[in-house]
Amino acid sequence: SAGASSALHTVQICAVVQVASAPAVEKVTESDADIWNKLLGMTKAEKDAHFAQNPVLVVPKGIKKIPAACFEKCMNLKEIRFNAELRTIEQSAFASCENIGPELIIPEKVETISPYAFSGCTSIKTLHLPDYISVESKAFFACHIQDIRFQSDRPHGVALKAGSFSLCGDYMSKETKKKVKDLGSYALKN
Repeated sequence: SAGASSALHTVQICAVVQVASAPAVEKVTESDADIWNKLLGMTKAEKDAHFAQNPVLVVPKGIKKIPAACFEKCMNLKEIRFNAELRTIEQSAFASCENIGPELIIPEKVETISPYAFSGCTSIKTLHLPDYISVESKAFFACHIQDIRFQSDRPHGVALKAGSFSLCGDYMSKETKKKVKDLGSYALKN
């Protein structure tokens, strides 16, 4: 009809939408032991790729020995966190891992660091050793260690074998050289 006015009616519809939230998913992480076991089965290239993503090696509880040449030439490895139960670091275990450092702390219960275990680890500047340890010949061959610290001021159970720090002396302070020579008169010999 001509005289009838048309009214616009606006209708608002509000809908309440309830979204069910998903249960919180915990991030699944591998244990240090799982990672350790995987690393032991990897090739050198696979280990390097792993350390490129995570440059820290955590030696899990229960491991008492680092196998020979296990992490040799892992260039992307920058830090090692040893467990307190570790007793032995075998021959060439970390040889030529040039980026480990600047500090390396050997746990109190380690009894032996085998020949060439850390040879060529040129980024280690400060080395912490326990008071009772045998550092075998060339264990730290050609490292650039500047300072060696022991648990006490007068360690009595330290055996530094001939050449255990050969080709390191040029980098050591006079005080550190004296400390090393007092503990093993031929420790700096080539």
